[in-house]
Amino acid sequence: MGNGSSNEHDSNSDTDDLEPLHSASDRSAPEWTVDKAIYEIGCGKYQYHLFIITGTIWAADAMEMMLLAFLLPELQKTWHLSGAQSSLIGVSVFIGMLLGATTLAVLSDKFGRKKIVFVGTLCTAIFGVLSGIAPNLGWMVFFRSAVGFFMTAGCVAYTLFAEFVPTENDPMPSANPSHSPLRRPRQGIMTRGKLLIFQGIFWSAGALFSVLLAWVTLKYLNWRWYLILSSLPLWIASVAVWFMQESPHYLVVSEQHDAAMNLLQYIADYNGEQLPTHWRLKHTPIESRGRLCDLFQRQYRDVTVKLYVIYSCCVFSYYGLSFLSVRYFDMLDELYHLQRELFLEMTITTFAEVPALLLGMALIDRLGRRGVMNVAFMCFAVSCYLLVLHSLQHTRVIGIALVFIARMWINLAFIGLGIYFVEFYPTYIRATALGFAISLGRFAGILTTFIAESLSITLGLYLYGCIGLVAFIASVLIKTDTKKKLMSDD
Repeated sequence: MGNGSSNEHDSNSDTDDLEPLHSASDRSAPEWTVDKAIYEIGCGKYQYHLFIITGTIWAADAMEMMLLAFLLPELQKTWHLSGAQSSLIGVSVFIGMLLGATTLAVLSDKFGRKKIVFVGTLCTAIFGVLSGIAPNLGWMVFFRSAVGFFMTAGCVAYTLFAEFVPTENDPMPSANPSHSPLRRPRQGIMTRGKLLIFQGIFWSAGALFSVLLAWVTLKYLNWRWYLILSSLPLWIASVAVWFMQESPHYLVVSEQHDAAMNLLQYIADYNGEQLPTHWRLKHTPIESRGRLCDLFQRQYRDVTVKLYVIYSCCVFSYYGLSFLSVRYFDMLDELYHLQRELFLEMTITTFAEVPALLLGMALIDRLGRRGVMNVAFMCFAVSCYLLVLHSLQHTRVIGIALVFIARMWINLAFIGLGIYFVEFYPTYIRATALGFAISLGRFAGILTTFIAESLSITLGLYLYGCIGLVAFIASVLIKTDTKKKLMSDD
């Protein structure tokens, strides 16, 4: 796709050396937003290549998180750690994410998406390998906290990808010039909602691959090889990120209008599409970008608070259920006098995220983002409450099936929530909004790490059901949906 610039002054992009095909100062030309131009270009090779690059980052991040479920028990045995000491490793990851998410997101809104994604991905790979050679608990805590800090660049990659994908409906139908050939909606086109959900297959694939890798390496090698091999996708992603372009939304708010228009024309050519010859981008320069206080302006405050409550509940439930599942499956194996089949059981329940994607694809444009969250949180809560019943909890097949179903629904809720975030906020605080949510969610992640290891299985499942219910109520209280919302720059 060509090597693009990630700040206002780089000149490495394929589009930088081109003369402007369309003048941003031509006041007689029809005025379009970036969303309108991307809608006319449609989804094509460019978006699909970017889909693979950013998806690889998601897969790598999922592996780095999922490996905790297997790493902590291994280190407890190898280094003779107490439960509190092993939990400290998991907590260090969440502390790193708490600090990194907002920091990297704010920097991406100020200085561009690409550079932050590249630095974050590369540093995650480096510290992932260093974790595999950590000599003791202290170094392991330090390296895993650094992994947590830099892996939050994944939310910037998610934002970057979303800013290149077209909406379901024409965002500016009144701006269509009659003399130009414009794209008409095509049956089966991959719209933003569907493609962002479909990208979740990389997260699911990463989590599943982590389970399979643990199955092999922890049986035939050791935990050090498990950590080193888990970082391999990050090295691949780091190289691929170098060939990404900067977001045209960011270029517009940073007053690089000619660069944005040339980039959009480049994407159209890459996709084999034709844009009108006479148009200009709407001028929306924003001097103050990436300010946390802007998230709580009057027009955003109410939704912001509810979204952050929902996100914290999501993190608490998703990771809590993943960690608690290890103890629960061990209990089932002992109850049925079976050899430890943790890897098989974890593979089955991790695969639950695949049907979640299929459900999301079917529902996201029918129920909307808010509707998907409502259904998913309620079904997750019901699944957890059913597992509280001892007759069901102690029946192996039913228990594994209910964990499968619960993980399916909480993953779907996470997907719907992420799409809502990137569509609700304008470009100058879009990454900041999602990054700050991830930071706040880390408090829930730290808490759920201790709860999953400390509470009884029954009490833990009941608590996760209650948290799912809280998220459902907060989601219902959100009044607007973003299904047909323009991805605005100002």
